[in-house]
Amino acid sequence: MTENHPNQCSYKGCNRETFWPANYTPQPEEKPFCVFHSPLIEEKKEQFRIAWEAFLNKHKNDRGEYQKLDCNGFVFSEDVNFNAARFNARVEFWGATFRGNVTFEETKFGENAVFGEATFGGEAIFGQAAFSGEANFMGARFSKRAFFVNANFNGPAHFVEAQFHERAVFGKALFCGKANFSRASFRGMAYFGETRFSGVADFIGARFESDADFSNSMFSRAANFGEATFNMEADFGEAAFNAAADFSVARFSGTANFSSTAFSGEAQFVGAIFSGETDFEEAKFSKSVSFGMAKFSKKATFLKANLGRANFRSATFMEGSEFLFAMFSSGVDFDNAEFRERAYFSEATFEGQANFQKTRFLNHVSFSRAVVRNASLDFIGGKFKDNNRLEHETRLFEVKEIVRFDHVNFSEAKLVRFEQVDLSHASFLRSQIENVEFNDVWWDGLEGYKLYDERKWHEESKNSEPRTNELIKIETLYHQLVLNFDRRREYEIGGEFYVRENEVRRLRKGFPDNIWEVLYCYTSEYGQRWAWPLIWSFLVIFIFSLIFYFRLSQNHPVLFNLSFLLGLHNLTTLPALSNWMALGVGIERLFLIYLLSMFFLALRRRFRR
Repeated sequence: MTENHPNQCSYKGCNRETFWPANYTPQPEEKPFCVFHSPLIEEKKEQFRIAWEAFLNKHKNDRGEYQKLDCNGFVFSEDVNFNAARFNARVEFWGATFRGNVTFEETKFGENAVFGEATFGGEAIFGQAAFSGEANFMGARFSKRAFFVNANFNGPAHFVEAQFHERAVFGKALFCGKANFSRASFRGMAYFGETRFSGVADFIGARFESDADFSNSMFSRAANFGEATFNMEADFGEAAFNAAADFSVARFSGTANFSSTAFSGEAQFVGAIFSGETDFEEAKFSKSVSFGMAKFSKKATFLKANLGRANFRSATFMEGSEFLFAMFSSGVDFDNAEFRERAYFSEATFEGQANFQKTRFLNHVSFSRAVVRNASLDFIGGKFKDNNRLEHETRLFEVKEIVRFDHVNFSEAKLVRFEQVDLSHASFLRSQIENVEFNDVWWDGLEGYKLYDERKWHEESKNSEPRTNELIKIETLYHQLVLNFDRRREYEIGGEFYVRENEVRRLRKGFPDNIWEVLYCYTSEYGQRWAWPLIWSFLVIFIFSLIFYFRLSQNHPVLFNLSFLLGLHNLTTLPALSNWMALGVGIERLFLIYLLSMFFLALRRRFRR
């Protein structure tokens, strides 16, 4: 921006006389400048004061208001004070250098104010300043603290690629037009607390090297923080986003605080990286929010958050995640998400479609007391691709930690499906699961149909007093599963759970109250094995026939025994038949009557299906 003319300032567009200090010999490489553009700070101080005062008086009207000021490229060697000044026309400080402090406090800019590429070597104070037109600070550099507290930007405010080396304070400022801070750099703390953005707020690619505070701020139109970098704490607590909010591919190296933040429009956190703890406690998303492919390296808290329609597809949670009391009012998608540590959905509310397809839970997970009001829940395993794009077959909940689905009333849901899942560590105690669809499920490892709750009861009973009342709840679970699979005509699986139901009942009653369950078990496996009673019947007949053979020397003991059983002979036929033998025949008949009844009962159960 320089031109070479003899005896004239070489700054482009400036025709002022060249300034050289007295007794100063310029070097050949030095270009001539006027007193306003000269970089000779110390040498020109006195002459600059005189010229500056004359310059201001020339551009001031009778009311003390400044007219158009062209100060582009000026080099100010001392403090500049425009406190409570009034500018009725355009004012330009493009590329200006302020070596001292600059004060524009309570200053009113009637038209555009241009500070683009200006350098503020001292503090820059714009507190309560009013910008009626465009405020241009593009590429400006603030070496010391910058204060814009309660500043009012009625037009667009451009801070594109501005650099703030120390604290930048915009608290309670008002941006009526677009606020553009794209690619701006904040090395000190950036404070936007209680700031109001009535126009679009653009922080694309902005870098916050220190704490960034947007608490209690309000964004009336779209707010874009895409690709922004927060190297320390980012505080958006109790902020209000009344339109779309975009944090896609943003990086949060420190704590990210969005507690009690309200998102009235769509919110995007796609591909965002949260390296520190993340807090969305009591945050409210009125529409949709996407955390697709986001990565949470530390604890992620969504306690009591209202997530509207939420998307967590392919998101990764490296440490604990808490969704306790969270509300998914319009559905949620955790397809291909990964939880490497504990995940809590206890007492969360699911409405709409909740998709946990191919979600990888690698540690303890809890849905205890979750509410599934009019929801459709899918817990489905399948193939997923790792970071190397290699496919792997996975079953949901294939972990050694407990998976809690206790105290959940699944009957309130439209549809609940568990498919290709491992429920060998899943607790459904005190839950309503009669209407739940179970397909391709591992109940007790690779085979078996014993619920985790029963196995846990046995393990705990070894070291403490057995809790008999809990067996009633486990028995109820088995009964629900029997009804569940019978209704779906999967009778073999239903029969397996029917066996477990009776086994728990036998265990709960204890001996001798469970004597009938014991007989029922060993004679027909609770009506599941129709051949067992026949085998027992043949065995009883054979044993009593042997007795007759040895006691009565019958040549055909089996036929002899059958003749009594079929009524061809009676007990008076053989006087030699002792009383105890007569009693034996009676006992044999009772056994056979019982076994035949078990046989017909098993047949009835099988054909009824």
